Amino acid sequence: MRLLGSGPSLDQLKRRLKTMGLSRRLERSSLDDVEAAIEIEKARSGKELGYRALLKRVRQKYGLSVARDTVMMISALIDPDGVQKRKSRKLKRRVYHTKVRLYLGHSLINSCIEPASKDSKRHTGVS
Repeated sequence: MRLLGSGPSLDQLKRRLKTMGLSRRLERSSLDDVEAAIEIEKARSGKELGYRALLKRVRQKYGLSVARDTVMMISALIDPDGVQKRKSRKLKRRVYHTKVRLYLGHSLINSCIEPASKDSKRHTGVS
């Protein structure tokens, strides 16, 4: 049975961890690498990403070790307008470039209306 204080000393534990190559934290990636990764993401599909999603993407996609505050500051330097929009929660809406919905709607309306009769418009609810 071990008594309190009879285990290895703090210096001994530190020495053992050092010889095993273990450390408490990973070394952080350079700011230049992080800034380059954020610029690439902002130029591509990451325009509307907040700093948390951007942090996750930088860590996973690029394998960089970076703090959340660092991503927040670099993002604010690169895209101050986008950061301000996200703070005010007024993002731009997505734009869809398909004609399917309009085409289907027009084709359904046109198939219900008989072109010779104005009276049929009133009955179908189309004005």
